[in-house]
Amino acid sequence: MIAVTGAEIDAIGCRRVSRAVPVDAEYLLLSELRAGEVAVIDRRSGAFVDRLDARTSGFRCGGPPCGGRGDMAVTVPGDGTLLLMLNLWVS
Repeated sequence: MIAVTGAEIDAIGCRRVSRAVPVDAEYLLLSELRAGEVAVIDRRSGAFVDRLDARTSGFRCGGPPCGGRGDMAVTVPGDGTLLLMLNLWVS
């Protein structure tokens, strides 16, 4: 996470992430979002986003042995902007 945060500290004491988060830090980011430790700012309006939507999906193919994957998409409500896509499981 440190590699993608800016050096500047904004008016409320935060460092901004303005590029893709490394895959190995996505779960940390999701955990921090859930705990209220990080904020999301809408790039167009500059306002804080007060809630996010999370949707899980799972895909399974074939019969035994079956394989598939499960993902979680975290989006901004209303416009559906994708904030984060996590791979939850693969088999």
